[in-house]
Amino acid sequence: SLLGARLLSRVYSISGEKELIEEAKKAVNFACGYQKENGAWSYGTLPFHHWIDNFHTGYNLECLSDYARYSGDHSFDSYMEKGFDYYINTFFTDEGISKYYNNSTFPVDIHAPTQLLITLDKLGQFDKHKEMAVKVMQWTIANMQSPKGYFYYQINKHFTSRIPYMRWAQAWMFLSFTVLFKKESSFYNKKHRASTLTGFAGEIISGINLNVKKFTSTLIGSPIDFSSFNFFLQQKTLLIGCLDSLKRGTSKDKFY
Repeated sequence: SLLGARLLSRVYSISGEKELIEEAKKAVNFACGYQKENGAWSYGTLPFHHWIDNFHTGYNLECLSDYARYSGDHSFDSYMEKGFDYYINTFFTDEGISKYYNNSTFPVDIHAPTQLLITLDKLGQFDKHKEMAVKVMQWTIANMQSPKGYFYYQINKHFTSRIPYMRWAQAWMFLSFTVLFKKESSFYNKKHRASTLTGFAGEIISGINLNVKKFTSTLIGSPIDFSSFNFFLQQKTLLIGCLDSLKRGTSKDKFY
């Protein structure tokens, strides 16, 4: 419901159609009504949806932030603030591991660290929690990136799923890297910019190229998810543009 509310409020900010923002507010009110006293949200309202997880909490917070931004309605900000306090204090360990559930670390899913960067940026909390953001990304790179460049899907308690999903893993890691590169200058300071940043991102891009080859090799006789493929390529283009801009010393604020 919050993803829908975000879309409606975004269109409203352009079209000015009151019906859109009225429906968006109903959806936000519905979701906030299910927030727990401690700030958490269950995954859903059905009896078998009562788990509490990392990145869906991040989605909710991101959507609440965008709703307020596009609608100008800040009457739900207290829910967002309480939810963020729960999120930031529950789902990330001191080592930089992104927990999946509120009460269990495993499986460590690649989408959890990516959503952290996006959530912090959307809510204007990156500078305050920069140390945690960098630590989480460093742990993710060290433990979930293949030597070929791509990122794994999940680390489970007894095994690791190294499937190189394009949309779920690679595209969202690209998006989180654009936030990190925009926000954290230590990743591209002048002394190490060419050797560290370019080489680091080059490994990722080579891994993504491998994914594209694997994807295209399975097209014949298979259903094609063009939405995933296009989103994936857009993110690759975005990061390449970001790197080019940084190497030339131009503005970092034009990305993401």
